[in-house]
Amino acid sequence: MKNRSKQLPRQVRIIGGHWKRTPLPIPEIEGLRPTPDRVRETVFNWLEHLKSANWSQLSCLDLFAGSGALGFEAMSRGASRAVLVESHPAAIAQLRANQLKLKATQMTILAGDAHNLLATMKDQFDLIFLDPPYQLNILPSMLALSKA
Repeated sequence: MKNRSKQLPRQVRIIGGHWKRTPLPIPEIEGLRPTPDRVRETVFNWLEHLKSANWSQLSCLDLFAGSGALGFEAMSRGASRAVLVESHPAAIAQLRANQLKLKATQMTILAGDAHNLLATMKDQFDLIFLDPPYQLNILPSMLALSKA
């Protein structure tokens, strides 16, 4: 058995659409827990059914984007635009690198606190991904803001 002295970087892969099977590196950040491939596949299968696979008509907001897996997945499937919100500098840098790699020109990455940005956003979105860090315990307040 070989001893791996160099650990492989963490990554997620896009499940479907134009960028299917594309790996996206993600930074090592404490508490960052990317949505696993199987979970994203299930969620997007449900969305395909509910939205009749008409992604070109959908705009998406990915709050607490982290790895950006949900926003990139939506864009890969043809979403008209996606806005990703993240506060951690290393995660933002990786999101921007992945955006550049994929030439995701209809994607906007906003650096800042998701709660504060959502409270001031005037845009309307068809689909909002909301998966805040567990330890913040802010899901109820974020849900109330996202409905406003």
